[in-house]
Amino acid sequence: MGDEEIPLNVNNFIQNPGWCLWSNIVVTLGWTEGDAIEIDLLTLSHICHIGRFPSQLKPSANLFVGVERDLMMNKVYALLMFAAVVCGFAPAQRVVGAVVINEFMSSNGTTQADEDGAFEDWIELYNTGDADVDLSAWGLSDDLGNPFKWRFREGISIEAQGYLVVWASGKDRQPVPDEALPGLLREVWMGIPGTRVSDLTNHPDYPDNPTSRNRVTDFFEAPIDIADQYGQRMHGLLIAPATGNYRFWIASDDGGELRLSTDENPGNAVVIAHVPGWTPSRQWTVYASQQSSLIPLVAGGRYYVSALMKEQGGGDNLAVRWQLPNGTIEEPIPASYFETTVTGQLHTNFRIASDGEPLILTR
Repeated sequence: MGDEEIPLNVNNFIQNPGWCLWSNIVVTLGWTEGDAIEIDLLTLSHICHIGRFPSQLKPSANLFVGVERDLMMNKVYALLMFAAVVCGFAPAQRVVGAVVINEFMSSNGTTQADEDGAFEDWIELYNTGDADVDLSAWGLSDDLGNPFKWRFREGISIEAQGYLVVWASGKDRQPVPDEALPGLLREVWMGIPGTRVSDLTNHPDYPDNPTSRNRVTDFFEAPIDIADQYGQRMHGLLIAPATGNYRFWIASDDGGELRLSTDENPGNAVVIAHVPGWTPSRQWTVYASQQSSLIPLVAGGRYYVSALMKEQGGGDNLAVRWQLPNGTIEEPIPASYFETTVTGQLHTNFRIASDGEPLILTR
């Protein structure tokens, strides 16, 4: 099967029980390790379809699952067996109106990035019920002996029929929603052709459905030469360090626009500089339009700024520099001058072992 990374979804297994025919696997299933029994995958498939466990299994808070697999099988597929049992099934009946582990990724190399731009392990929860569920004090764990290894803080909930991603990164974060943090927010929209910023802003996924979001804390600059046919936006609130006249520049490949508001309101932002074609990275003088006029700002004033870029093919880059009132040029602008409101992302205090381990959600 190779080593490709595949998000695990219990519904895929349930709808395709034939998957169990191509590997010789035995699943150890029980409420404790002491009373566990072994079943083959055909039996497990039947359990998944009828939503019933074998009668000798007794209800308990946690489920012990062990997997023995042949050496030809991808480690990620071994975890699928665990997901098929834990995600949405209980003794004698399918779990109804419950929050379940729906998917997880134990070796996330390129699939999805967190707010730091890091590709961490993740767990996706799904609320199967018709009412919102308060997750306050619920536990997530990879240790059967410590089901509350990581607890949800007060106020965390999951909406009816909704999904919630928790990063199993070991970073142990539970930020307050809409909390203002230092830096810029970078959003990326993949799979959009064209070289003009309007190709991005006219796309139906813009602005509410980016492919990824992450907070940038070093400079007003995006990663260089990462992909083709995508667009991106870097934006945040600029806190002016001094009163006086500022000048801004933008460099991008392909087209780019730099927008600045007279205040915190994005609706008041106007284009102050743009790239009509493309430029090499950090090349500020290819076009006269890359440079803004002198713009007066007030010390401590908060101004919404955004830089947009659209890439078709070949190289790609985006960066912004400025000249301070005292004549100093900073290129790119340090992200420390900005604040951004980032949707809070949850991070557990543990990572998921890529070679398989228990994963439990406890109320």
